[in-house]
Amino acid sequence: MKKWIVIAFLATAMTACAGDQITRDVSALPENAQALLRQHFSDRTIDWINIDREFLRKDTYEVRFTDGPELDFDREGNWREVSVLHGALPPGLIPLFVSDYVAKHFPDQLIESLEREKNGFGAELTNDLTLHFNRQGALVRTDD
Repeated sequence: MKKWIVIAFLATAMTACAGDQITRDVSALPENAQALLRQHFSDRTIDWINIDREFLRKDTYEVRFTDGPELDFDREGNWREVSVLHGALPPGLIPLFVSDYVAKHFPDQLIESLEREKNGFGAELTNDLTLHFNRQGALVRTDD
């Protein structure tokens, strides 16, 4: 019985230590994330920043702007995913091989979402087609 009480106490304590913090304070983000926001989104207003605190794991961050863009950052402030509701991502965020491929093969489409994947990048176009590239820049598959 004591064993179950200890287990229940530890589970409750771990849950209490984990959780999200919501803020609008950009200084709560790692410096890499702050620099990216200054460079590519300085003209936009932050709606909220979610700091995801997980027990025994490093924080992750999600930033949402009032006009729709969302960015996810890892614990060091490197972007993991960037998306917009309308329009295109800032060109400086998109790897050159991705933007070149889209310009050549899908000239009427915009890149509205970009995700760092385990072995490369995924780029979602405005026509809902997702292009997956390896780290060397080769297209490896498409999803619709």
